Amino acid sequence: MQLTHALQEDIPALRAIWRECFGDEEDYLDFYFRNRFVPEDTLLVREDGAPVAMLTLMNVTRNGKSGFYIYAVATLPACQGRGLQRRLSSWAEEIMRQRGGSFCCLVPAEEYLFRFYEKLGFRPGFARWEKKIKNDSSFDLIEFYPCSFKNFRELRTEYLNSIPNALVHPDRELGYIYQELCCCGGQVLRFYEGEKLCYAAYSFDADSIYLREQTGSDPERVARALMDLHSVSEAVVTSHLSFPGAKKREWVMAKDLFDGENTVAVGHAALMLD
Repeated sequence: MQLTHALQEDIPALRAIWRECFGDEEDYLDFYFRNRFVPEDTLLVREDGAPVAMLTLMNVTRNGKSGFYIYAVATLPACQGRGLQRRLSSWAEEIMRQRGGSFCCLVPAEEYLFRFYEKLGFRPGFARWEKKIKNDSSFDLIEFYPCSFKNFRELRTEYLNSIPNALVHPDRELGYIYQELCCCGGQVLRFYEGEKLCYAAYSFDADSIYLREQTGSDPERVARALMDLHSVSEAVVTSHLSFPGAKKREWVMAKDLFDGENTVAVGHAALMLD
């Protein structure tokens, strides 16, 4: 077994791991490996030279301190249950510390993984509120406008500056998130709430809206207007704040990379590559 960084020539093997573990379509894999794959940020376990497990690092900051978001964590099913991710995670922490990271965080893909990551020293760091709503046509019309990346970055920076302990993506990472939304079944739009300019970042398909982040005062109102815009029947609304009828869900787990009490609180953590 070897712990190594990825190489460009590993892409076919990594696509196979991604396909088998996550089930994404080939179009998305083409998009990801063309626009986001960074060999030095992709950490692997190799057996007989071939990748069998992986994880990926993305830079984030919190209160101006550098950290890392861990995502695309996968092990080939035939190799699971052998502690490969434990070893990979331990090595990843060494790398993150060497790069100046003070914390790391992740979003467990399944409920049972919260227990797995607790054993690795992660603790709940952020819970968000979720609610599924139907389109009952009882909403105030909102006029939406295109939102360029420049507009989005400026509006989001202002928004996150008002939230203590918010996770912030540097420009390169935020640019990819914006690009993925716009190219892979999502969108970012601007709208006005009185004199205030707001934005909504969401995904959608033929049946539903997934409102990932919005800066208006009423997330349900925004979601209903988006349902009308796309002629869909339901939406999942998420927020870092409680709102009527929403259920609390543990979302991000975090870990201090240095000795301490590991109380890495996160005040906002939307638009993660979950």
